[in-house]
Amino acid sequence: PISRQCDDQALELYRELEQKVEQLVQPPEETLEELNQWLKVIPQRAFNYAKYLRDMKDHRTAITTNIHNYTAKLEQIKALSLPKDDLAFLETFLDRTCKQFQTQIRVDLNYLRPGQDLFEQMTATIRGMIEVKQAESDRNLQQTLQANEAAAQKREQKLELVITTVGTGLAVSGISSQVASDATERILSVSKQDANLPSYVGYSFLDIVFHLLVGVILATPVGIIAWWWRRKPK
Repeated sequence: PISRQCDDQALELYRELEQKVEQLVQPPEETLEELNQWLKVIPQRAFNYAKYLRDMKDHRTAITTNIHNYTAKLEQIKALSLPKDDLAFLETFLDRTCKQFQTQIRVDLNYLRPGQDLFEQMTATIRGMIEVKQAESDRNLQQTLQANEAAAQKREQKLELVITTVGTGLAVSGISSQVASDATERILSVSKQDANLPSYVGYSFLDIVFHLLVGVILATPVGIIAWWWRRKPK
């Protein structure tokens, strides 16, 4: 009968739901995408499930009405029958077959009815899991962004430190070259001829090296102070 088809289809959905519940009890770390997909599917499953149960209730109502009509007709037949007429098979159909259908539908409905609540609980559970996973995902993203921002700040600070140190060194070298343009010759107190230097090497080259060394010597403590100042707790 059609009621059995509805019961079979509803039972299939119920088993599918129970299987999913077991997966959620011991989840293999389902992703947000999978949970959202299930959240989209469940309402349609719940609608079909409710429709099957409604159809079964309609069949139960129809059987009850038919039994009532059948009983009334059977009483009329009995009133018109002869004493020798055997109407046992008509009563057997009423007592066994019809009432058996009634009983079976009632049992099926009692078994399947809790599934409607399970669909609602399942939806609430999945939504809760989605909220938790979304919060974790947002927190991880925030931590990643903060870590990237901190790394970028460190790189920027290092670059600023390098620029400060190099800039200081070049500035000191420039000032030194202007103040003492012939510093090497004065320090050595030796002329180029007396120093017996190669033709391609002159005091100008040595002056450049000297002023660079002065810049490095003075820029180093500046760099150290700048580094210490940046690391100082605010």
